[in-house]
Amino acid sequence: QVVDAETIAKVSNGTITAGNVSIVAESGSEEAHGGSEATAKAGFSAGDFGLGGAIAVNVYVAETRAVLEQVALETEGDITISAKDYSNTVTQGTAGCEQGTELEKESVGVGAGIAIAVNANTVEAVMGSNVQLTAESIGNLSVTAGSEGETLVSATAGAAGGTSVAPVIALDVTDITVDAQVGYYEEALVTTGDITIQAGSKRKNKATTDASAAGSKVAVGAAISIGVVNVDTRAVSDRVIANANNVTISAVSANAAESTATAGANGAKADEEGDSTAPAAEEEEKDGDTTKSINKVLKRGDVLSMYPEARYSPGGITSFLPDSLGKLVKMMKVPVVVMLHHGNYLHTPFWDHEHAR
Repeated sequence: QVVDAETIAKVSNGTITAGNVSIVAESGSEEAHGGSEATAKAGFSAGDFGLGGAIAVNVYVAETRAVLEQVALETEGDITISAKDYSNTVTQGTAGCEQGTELEKESVGVGAGIAIAVNANTVEAVMGSNVQLTAESIGNLSVTAGSEGETLVSATAGAAGGTSVAPVIALDVTDITVDAQVGYYEEALVTTGDITIQAGSKRKNKATTDASAAGSKVAVGAAISIGVVNVDTRAVSDRVIANANNVTISAVSANAAESTATAGANGAKADEEGDSTAPAAEEEEKDGDTTKSINKVLKRGDVLSMYPEARYSPGGITSFLPDSLGKLVKMMKVPVVVMLHHGNYLHTPFWDHEHAR
């Protein structure tokens, strides 16, 4: 499916006289997110050959804009320009043999699941160029843009028979732009209040695949999970500001992306009658290098210290913790002490390598 959504609040090419001015564009809400969902399911039952193929494609293109531009504005009150997007997208492709199906030893079963999600989301709050303020001063100015939500992509397939094949692919391509901007004008922006220009994004992307093949002779399970995520969060002022009490210009990004691929195959044992070359029974997933290192430290009886967010915070904002962290702690069966560090990111901030704090 293809969804093209626009939520636009715009004032341009005119003259406005008002006490306060508020331009708000909001897609969804904190309590009820918008977005789109695409689900494809396919199955097969008994027979010499069973084929179940499910392809789910979800393209979600959304624009949320609040814009004030090319106007003559007479007000001594507050100006508010706000654009907020709350959206979730879900894409699921599930294929396989029907529950309880028993296939013959000579049969062939193929279950293929494909899930593809493309998410392009633009959120803009703009006080554009050529906005003339005809009063001596205004009150408060607030220009804010924000995006919040989740993108979930999953592909699952199961196959059974004498020969079973279960390939799955999950692809997540996400491009998010969040922009809060005050454009250029030759005259200064004079205010008796506060100036706030703020952009924020808080999104979670998760792509998962699960392939399970059970064949009495040959079993092949293949899983591919790909996530390509780009998020731009910007807060910009190109105009001279005068007499403001407080000026806040901030861009905050707290995003997380996760891709997981799981494949299992259960074929005949090597000594099974009539098939001495059949693959071994279900393969066990190997520990990664990180897990091996953790095991080594704990077996020595040493104390293990880890930063589970696995990323450097540019603004001191706590990021998402992966679900796998809980599984790891449970598997290790050792006491856990939680340490909270505050302000570390200011010691050597990525935006100033020359002056240590």
